[in-house]
Order: sequence, then structure tokens, then C-alpha cells
Amino acid sequence: MEPEHAEVVARLSEGQRAIFLLRHEGGLRLSDIAETLELSRETVRTQFARAALKLQHELRAFRPERDEA
Repeated sequence: MEPEHAEVVARLSEGQRAIFLLRHEGGLRLSDIAETLELSRETVRTQFARAALKLQHELRAFRPERDEA
């Protein structure tokens, strides 16, 4: 994982970070994550979606701005 990505992932809540890493780094399916963490699949799906949106938003700060012509 790129250093700037790791920095942003570290800012997620503990639960969102665990779910994101199990999915992204561990390659687990959401249903497997739900079983592992003893959460409902819907909770895992929601927390993963929230984590992904937060990461997308936060990582925009690391992108160079495009020149508008």
C-alpha cells in the first residue's frame, strides 16, 4: 500500500479500517468478513461503503490539480 494511502486508511474508524483491510488486503468476501467479525452482512457492506467513500474523498487531496484549458 502506498504511504499516502496507508495514512488515510489509518484515519478510518477502527471498524471501518478492519473491514476495509480484510476486503482490500485480505481479499475476503463481505460475507466472510461479517462472519469473522460477527457482524451482519449489511453492517459490513455499509461500513465498507462508508470507508471507500471517505478514502476516495481524502485521497483527492493527494492528487495534483489538473490544469484547466
